Amino acid sequence: MVRARAPESWPPSTPWDVTARAADGRSVVAQCKSFAPYRPVWSGELQKFLGASHVQHTADVALFVATTSLTPDARAIAETYGVTLVDRAHLEKWSAGVPLSALQ
Repeated sequence: MVRARAPESWPPSTPWDVTARAADGRSVVAQCKSFAPYRPVWSGELQKFLGASHVQHTADVALFVATTSLTPDARAIAETYGVTLVDRAHLEKWSAGVPLSALQ
């Protein structure tokens, strides 16, 4: 990805952490969550991000990254609305160099 922008100038409560452009020009909005392993991401957090990524930013790629798992309801929302999920297992692979298909 190129031209990433961190939210230091944005209000701290925004439901996204990074806006960027993929190498092919697609707009990317990402939310990153660092939760304890026993605390999954709930559907409400995905719903908030969905509004930010699709309504506020009209992102081509909505990317939700978490250091934990996601509830079945959260996964269903992501699948229905095209949000790419990167849970702990996928994050480990991605950080080891396995490409993320949504960004290719």
